[in-house]
Amino acid sequence: MLTYSVFDAKTHLSAILDKIEAGEEVVITRHKKPVAHLRRYQDTKAQVKRAHAIDALIKLRDDLNMDGSDWREAIEEGRQ
Repeated sequence: MLTYSVFDAKTHLSAILDKIEAGEEVVITRHKKPVAHLRRYQDTKAQVKRAHAIDALIKLRDDLNMDGSDWREAIEEGRQ
């Protein structure tokens, strides 16, 4: 986690935002005391959609009830 003083954060804001966008987390300090914790913005709606999609795929896999041998048979059957 990177740490910047308020002065440094104001002076180098664009570069700091580039680092945050790349996945770094940043703490801004005033008089050596942390006052802000910055991290990349994450769209919670997109996260929920991904979670629902993963749950749907897991349910589909479970409903198909295919272990390794069933998959091999299905592949061979599809090739015919």
